[in-house]
Amino acid sequence: MQYEDAKDPARRILVIEGSTVSRSVLGEHLQRLDAVVSFADSGQEGLTFAKRERPDVILVDLNLPDISGLDVCAKLKANPFTARIPVIFIIESERREDVVRIFETGGLDCVTMPIDGSILRARVESALRMRDLMRRLSREATTDRLTGLPNRATLLNQVNDRIARLRRGRAPSFALLFLDIDRFKVVNDSLGHEVGDQLLRQFARRLGGAVEILGGSYERYDRHLVSRLGGDEFVVILDEIENLADAHAAADSLMNSLARPHELLGHTLTTLASIGVVLSEPEYLNASDMLRDADTALYRAKARGRGCHAIFDKRMRAEALDRLEMEAGLRQALGQHQFEIHYQPIISLKTGRLDGFEALIRWNHPIRGLIPPDTFIPMAEELALIVPIGEWVLHVACDQMRAWREQFAEACPSHINVNVSKAQLATGGFIDTVRGALVATGCDPSMLQIEITESVIMELPEHATCELEEIRSSGVMICMDDFGKGLSSLSCLHKFPLDVLKIDRDFIAHTEGRREYAAINNAIITLAHHLGMAVVAEGVETEGQVAQLQALACDYAQGFLFSRPLSADAATDCIVHSEDRFQAA
Repeated sequence: MQYEDAKDPARRILVIEGSTVSRSVLGEHLQRLDAVVSFADSGQEGLTFAKRERPDVILVDLNLPDISGLDVCAKLKANPFTARIPVIFIIESERREDVVRIFETGGLDCVTMPIDGSILRARVESALRMRDLMRRLSREATTDRLTGLPNRATLLNQVNDRIARLRRGRAPSFALLFLDIDRFKVVNDSLGHEVGDQLLRQFARRLGGAVEILGGSYERYDRHLVSRLGGDEFVVILDEIENLADAHAAADSLMNSLARPHELLGHTLTTLASIGVVLSEPEYLNASDMLRDADTALYRAKARGRGCHAIFDKRMRAEALDRLEMEAGLRQALGQHQFEIHYQPIISLKTGRLDGFEALIRWNHPIRGLIPPDTFIPMAEELALIVPIGEWVLHVACDQMRAWREQFAEACPSHINVNVSKAQLATGGFIDTVRGALVATGCDPSMLQIEITESVIMELPEHATCELEEIRSSGVMICMDDFGKGLSSLSCLHKFPLDVLKIDRDFIAHTEGRREYAAINNAIITLAHHLGMAVVAEGVETEGQVAQLQALACDYAQGFLFSRPLSADAATDCIVHSEDRFQAA
């Protein structure tokens, strides 16, 4: 018997009762509740129904014809799918020993015969409310509140379950796709968190729809699963992904679906996602390992640029471990005095004399040996170590310049160039850092040139540009490094407080035999001179390049033709023999 006219069919009650009369009486009382009531006339039938339908509340007679109600309750509590269903016992009398056994077995409550309808309904309603609370708490524990997607805990359970079934040969291969939204932080910072949250919701819905196209179910995740880890990170489980071709095709399909513009509170945003993919393998024992490797693949995808995907292979893991070791070493390098400064000569193209040095940091790793800056500087920027490292370089370079001035007097090179990162300028108070280094070392301000790359200068906020003006007014010169690499307009040069312009090495490398590069270099040098700037050519390696730069009236040059970066001792010797050495070059 079922009462299908219930207002809320989601509320389901199962009555396990062997007596036809008792079932009829219970049905009459329970029909007043907003619930669907089902009946089973034996313990085994009730257990089968409960496992299949998972009702919200179960009423069970203590004395059934086949097995006892206590056995039914014990079996329900032992099954993870039915363990949380409240069980109310129907008993003939409240004998103390029966009530104790009911609660010991896991029963929630009991009602005595003959049935009082109001008491029965009150206790069933209480059990239903408790069941609703348990469901809500379970939902909150397993669901991301912002997007409604399964959360990290659910994802890990699902992946662990698939791994276990796969290892038993009872499930197909699957893939994990780790996604994050490219430049999401820019959206949050520029448009606010409300727009950012809207973007996450829309992204979640669009990702769910894209997975549904692949054959899953966005609502029930019957075949695949879409989850949010937190922030702008999402993970998709795709079942029945057998090989790399399947994985590539799935990632491409998701990319295409996610690339459409979003309309968000009056803003139109086009966002791309990066995806790291890992395929299930017998070696995986838990979800954490798969998620780690998917994250590693995501890191590789982001290194390739926006809107890319990468599939994990074991070399990535080795590289990731190597990077972790490098990061750990880098955190200790400054305190353990593993950095050293090398100095590359800057030569006057008019006189052929040594004019200055560029200070270049090197990491003298105790095991790996000398590590060039291109390898560890980006890592230092990511780890927020670049500011203390940059301050150390500034102090060492200024101190070295002061020592050379004391040793060589007028024969000393006129200046030393020190590279400065965007992070050093962005923190504010950089002028105090420069002044502190000059005072602490006794270096004359006119002997210091601060080098900032073109791309950083073009992105400087107004306050940082004003700070550079103040540094310049104190006697320190400002040099734009790598000019031409960022392809900024020549017309922008007058907007910045600059004394020196360095032409990027790519323009110098092609200057021989390429008229267009010679014309570009000529335009750069001519404009810089009109603006009162000196010009340095980087990466000079041939006599032909020198001749052409001299013909274009370029002021200075540095590169392997003249010298590689030198240790402090070698640079000192270079000053001693500079006239013979560079006149010969």
